[in-house]
Amino acid sequence: MTRIDKWFLSKLKHLVTIENIVRKYHASNLPVNLLRYTKQLGFSNNQLSRFLNSNELAIRRLRLVSKISSK
Repeated sequence: MTRIDKWFLSKLKHLVTIENIVRKYHASNLPVNLLRYTKQLGFSNNQLSRFLNSNELAIRRLRLVSKISSK
């Protein structure tokens, strides 16, 4: 056995699921509630920009327009 905690694996699987959902969008049409949720989960602007084929500045602007804080 690997002794990897199943709780940890389920959390990791959830993050991958959310990543795949985000990849279906572009920065211009990402729902605000999904952006907020990804930030709550701890995704960085850099990660989101890669998922959305965008750049960090565009994600930051989107966050600011949507009134989503960085922390």
